[in-house]
Amino acid sequence: LVVAGEGWHEGVKGIVASRLVNAYGVPSLLFTVDGEEARGSGRSVGDVNLFEAVESLSHLTTRFGGHGAAVGVTIPTKNLKKFAEGLDAYMQKLPEAAFHPLTTVDAVVGLGELTLETVALVDRLAPFGQENPQPVYLARNVTLVNTRAVGQTKDHFACTLTNGRASVAGIMFHCQAIEALLVNDAVVDAAFTVQIDEWRGRHSVKAMLEAIAPARTCCALEACLDPDALAFFADKFAESDEVLLAADAAEEDAPADGPDLAERRRRWEEVAARDPKGLEDAVIEAIIGKASLHPAQRQILDALAADRSTFAVMATGRGKSLCFQVHAAVRALVAHEASLFIYPLRALIADQVFHLRASLERFGVASAVITGESTPEERARVYAGLADGSIDIVLTTPEYLMFHTDELAASGRIKFVVVDEAHHIGQAKAGQRVAYTQLGHAIARMGAPTVLAVTATANDDIAEDIDAVLPVCESVIDETARDNLFVDDQRNIPHRDDYLASLVAAGEKTVVYVNSREHSVALARLLRRRVPQLACLIGFYNAGLSRAERKRVEELFRNDDLKVLVATSAFGEGVDIPNIRHVVLYHLPFSDVEFNQMSGRAGRDGKPAWVHLLYGRGDAALNERILADATPDHDVMAQVYRRLRHLQRECPDDYFPVGDADLAEKASDCFCAVSPTSAACGLAVFRELGLIETRTVHEAGRSALWVRVREGADRVELTDSVRYREGIDERAGFGGFCNWALGCDAQGLTIRLSHPIVPKRPPGR
Repeated sequence: LVVAGEGWHEGVKGIVASRLVNAYGVPSLLFTVDGEEARGSGRSVGDVNLFEAVESLSHLTTRFGGHGAAVGVTIPTKNLKKFAEGLDAYMQKLPEAAFHPLTTVDAVVGLGELTLETVALVDRLAPFGQENPQPVYLARNVTLVNTRAVGQTKDHFACTLTNGRASVAGIMFHCQAIEALLVNDAVVDAAFTVQIDEWRGRHSVKAMLEAIAPARTCCALEACLDPDALAFFADKFAESDEVLLAADAAEEDAPADGPDLAERRRRWEEVAARDPKGLEDAVIEAIIGKASLHPAQRQILDALAADRSTFAVMATGRGKSLCFQVHAAVRALVAHEASLFIYPLRALIADQVFHLRASLERFGVASAVITGESTPEERARVYAGLADGSIDIVLTTPEYLMFHTDELAASGRIKFVVVDEAHHIGQAKAGQRVAYTQLGHAIARMGAPTVLAVTATANDDIAEDIDAVLPVCESVIDETARDNLFVDDQRNIPHRDDYLASLVAAGEKTVVYVNSREHSVALARLLRRRVPQLACLIGFYNAGLSRAERKRVEELFRNDDLKVLVATSAFGEGVDIPNIRHVVLYHLPFSDVEFNQMSGRAGRDGKPAWVHLLYGRGDAALNERILADATPDHDVMAQVYRRLRHLQRECPDDYFPVGDADLAEKASDCFCAVSPTSAACGLAVFRELGLIETRTVHEAGRSALWVRVREGADRVELTDSVRYREGIDERAGFGGFCNWALGCDAQGLTIRLSHPIVPKRPPGR
């Protein structure tokens, strides 16, 4: 671009030429015409060498000088037109890429490195100029805060660059994209030089911004998310998706059966009769392939083969589940004996039975689930399967076992009991999951089967509690140190969302733990907005998702189709994904055990991994609110029951659908607010007491709970204290136990809270 005019001020030619470059993105020269002579100043763009371009037209000039980025030219006025045409022809021959402004970066830095001391050291390299350019630095994945337009014309962009830990003030003069940057909350890459500013005697570091590149959503993703395309595929696959969801729900509820399973079992029973060791090797290979057992696994299997009840402590990811799955399969095929696996959480049971069936059904070994959520028909089917030998492994919770020991023991076939995550026995002293303290009595009533208690988290006190409750006679301690884990302590950091966005933008596999389902969804949305280039790689996981959805999300994360997962502790016990580089504890864990369980997800491949602590003092209040929801008082329980009675009167002698949120809304009034979590707790308590009956109905790919209030329940005298809290929640670190003393009178159900038990907060938390 060549412009010329008479009488233009000599002192502003270079400034105006720079403005033209910024406005049009091409090399620009501005001439002041004074009679027969024109004196000009030019500025270049990108990689275009303006000095060489002018030099190629030197025959038209009087004199010229400068360098590749800026030139000064004196030319006869009569040659201006030919000069402009020649310059244009020269530029047309250059590649398009040469015109794009490029910033050469000398080093990538962290904002925490830009201290007064380090910038002062850089200043010792001055003076800076064409042959000694000032160093340009790049800060990746930082956030722009305190953004504002400054200057008389409001075209200078002022901001603060932050990564959540460190902050540096910045300014960009004559910013062309100022309007977009003022409202940008996505992470950016910023290139800048640095200087020391002084204001009223105070010194600070300032970044002189040269380029800011906001993160943007991938163009391919935007095409994939086209509303018309989404609507088309939603209609096309809605029906098939419903069928898949319904099939998945049916698979969860019922064990595998049929002639194929029976035939596979018959063949492997023949193998077991000829070669029991060969059978064990085949089961191990089906689970872990050609990999070898490590010494602790071999020691456990040998002890169980000798019918020695064992307590095992093994680090996360070391294969605890393999030990009892292999032994249960061998017992089933060699001696036709059944096994009982006790887990703390229903969500964990759903995951484990899926993996069990995938591994063991090829041998004809059948598994089934029975919990307080199971319908009477499902319970009857499991009891019958235990009796006739068609079910070999039953997965349940300690609460269900405590209430239904006799029914489970009736078959006489259960000869092996596993207590997974046995550290909950130690926590039961603080009132968490009281049913764990009764496991020893329940196991004794089952005929003293062989017992395996396993955990990754047990100090000396917990080990003593386990030994006191369970009849174990041997211990296996897997001495494994996690030296590859490093702690990044950012507790009480003021801008944890900025820190998290910067961390996630690096693109390494990350799990972010939060304390509620609602937060898992909200934080995933926030990260998708703040880190749009990874939006399609950020997911969430909680126990509120269906089994099909959890399975799909876990596989996407395992296969690197998702890079970031915002999860509750439902994504924890029983999950083994080796290459997680970062675990972020966004909220305060409920216990030291939960802290260890979550942290142990990182770095299972032995490579360096980091645990980032982002929780703060305010999270304690959040935990207390969650605990209060999970342990409702008697007024809340009474409100829930009254609403159920009212709904039953509208549907006499029949079941009616109930959703937690809808029930909570209808049960609430101006004196007593009921949360969905409290409503769910009430339903579970009333079902276990026999006051209501429930069944799960699968329709259109969705599961719905239907309830019937038992006739005459309000005239039954209930005098026993009822301990209740089955592991229906995703928080492994607490069980939300309460002891309920219930009684009924003419006015309906009366509930008295005898003593709520709240978990102790770990020291120093």
